[in-house]
Amino acid sequence: NGIYHNEGKAISKICNNLNIATGGGIYQSNNEGSSWFRTDTGLAAAYVYDLFIDGQNIFAASEGNGVSISTDGGETWSYPDSAMASQSSQAVVVKNNSVFAGGTEGILYSSNYGISWIPKNNGRGSSPSHLSSLVATANGILASSSFGGGLNYSNNNGNYWSTITSGITDYSIERIAVNGDTAFICTYNDRIFRST
Repeated sequence: NGIYHNEGKAISKICNNLNIATGGGIYQSNNEGSSWFRTDTGLAAAYVYDLFIDGQNIFAASEGNGVSISTDGGETWSYPDSAMASQSSQAVVVKNNSVFAGGTEGILYSSNYGISWIPKNNGRGSSPSHLSSLVATANGILASSSFGGGLNYSNNNGNYWSTITSGITDYSIERIAVNGDTAFICTYNDRIFRST
């Protein structure tokens, strides 16, 4: 009720509001999903792939517009770094005020909460593009690629990434999910792997 774009890509909760990223922008519900309204004023992107909520701040990864930030719970949006606004980003995660974003150009890193960005792909191979998912763990960051790049891990703020291959037989990884010490990955070829 109220959502006019049927391709939902990510959903997150901030306080009592649900936020959903779709192929046509961001919608919000303040009644547990019974009805929805657009909440993307100032968001230039139409296709939003991922959301990450950090307190009252929401980070949105989008096609052709990089990462945009809302500091008022999704009411308005801005691009602190104009260079990032031209990128295509499919994933975003915040860990200890450091922001990691990934997409067609690999992994970009911000040490100042999204004000400026630098690439951090050391160890991710000669073609580190097409990053599909980022997740913060207790000790570091997991990153995946849907184009055969596999699963990468960094425990030093992205300065170096190692590749995890043990037990993984399908390297086209679409999404990562972490629950405590357990991690799940799902692949482009409809496989799910678990690590404890």
